[in-house]
Amino acid sequence: NMHIAFLLPDLRGGGAQKMIVNLANWCAGQGHKVSLILLSDTGIYHDLIAHNITVINFQKTRSLFAIKALTRYLKIEQPDILISALYYVNIVALISRMVTDSSTKIVISERNHVTCSFNSMHSTVRFMWGTALRVFYPLSNQIIGISNGVCEDLKTLLPANSHARIKKLYNPVITNQFNVELHSAAPDIFPQRSQVKLIASGRLVKQKDYPTMLRAFACIVEKNPTAYLVILGSGPLEGELQALRKTLGLEEHVHFQGFVQNPIAYMKQADMFIITSAWEGFGNVIVEALYCGLKIVATDCPSGPSEILRNGEYGTLCSVGDVKQIAEAVDNLKNKHVSVKKLKERALNFHVDQIGSELINYVRELQN
Repeated sequence: NMHIAFLLPDLRGGGAQKMIVNLANWCAGQGHKVSLILLSDTGIYHDLIAHNITVINFQKTRSLFAIKALTRYLKIEQPDILISALYYVNIVALISRMVTDSSTKIVISERNHVTCSFNSMHSTVRFMWGTALRVFYPLSNQIIGISNGVCEDLKTLLPANSHARIKKLYNPVITNQFNVELHSAAPDIFPQRSQVKLIASGRLVKQKDYPTMLRAFACIVEKNPTAYLVILGSGPLEGELQALRKTLGLEEHVHFQGFVQNPIAYMKQADMFIITSAWEGFGNVIVEALYCGLKIVATDCPSGPSEILRNGEYGTLCSVGDVKQIAEAVDNLKNKHVSVKKLKERALNFHVDQIGSELINYVRELQN
C-alpha cells in the first residue's frame, strides 16, 4: 500500500474541499496511509475526515508562505504521491518539489474550466496565473481534470508534450453517508400552497449567474403564481441578488436559505432543481439533485452539466443566459413524469467507490 498525501488550502465549504476529503477517506478505508495537509485550518469539513487520516496544519495565511513547510514535509516524510487541488495550491506543490530532491510524485487536480475562470479576472492577474500555469503545470507527474471539458481546455493552455499526462476523473460526489443525509430531517422550506417547488444550490458568486435564474423565475411566476424558489448557499453577491429579487417583485416567491451543511435533506423537498451557471468545472450539485430524483434544468455551460446529464438524457439543457429558454424548460418539465430510479442510478456513476478506484489506477501507473 502507498503513502498518499492530499494538499488543500483549507476545509472551507467549497466543492473541491469536500471532494478531496471524500477521496482521502476512501483511500484510507482501502488501507493506504493517508495524510491531509492543510495550508490553514479554517472551515467546516473537519467532522467529515476519517479518524485514521493524519491531519497536518501549516498555519499559513498565504499559499506561497507554505512552500518552506511543504518542502520540509516532502524531504522528511517522502510520501509516494502528493495530490493537490486548486491552482494556487498546485503551484505551491510543484515549486516545493522542485526545491527538494524528493521522489514524491505530484498529481495536481484542476477543478475549474480555466479559460472561463481567467476571462472573469483582471488582465494582470490573468497574465500572471496563465504564465504560472504554463510554466509549472507541465512539471507535474499527472494532471487530473474533473470533466472532459476541463481536460480539453487544459490541452489548449499547456504544451503538447504534457497532454498525455492529463487524465479525467469525475468528482466522487456520492458516498455511503448519502442515504443517511437523504433521510435526515430538515425544516420545511416550501410554503404548503406552492405547486411548483424549485431549488438551487451553489455559492452566490458571479460564476453561478443567479441574475439569469431570478429573471427566468419572474417569467415562471407569471404563469405559475404559486411557484416558489429556494436558493441554498451564501456568498458575496447576496445583497445584490436580494435587491434584484425585490426589483423583480419576487419577495414572496424566492427565499435565500444561506449555506446548509446537508443540502440534500433540503433538496428532496423540491420538485425540480435549477442551475444557471456561466461556467463550471463539473457541477457536484447536479449529481446531488439526480440522487434526490429531481427533474433538472441546467445551462449547457463549459463544462460538466452536459456530461453529467448525458447531453440532456437526464435533464434539460439550456443556453447560458437565455432567460426565456430557461423559463420555458421549467414550464415544460413541471408536468412531465421522470423515473426517480433512473436518475438515482445515474448519480451512482459518481460514487466514491468507482471514482476512488479510478484514482488508484492512475496513481499506480505512476509507480510502475
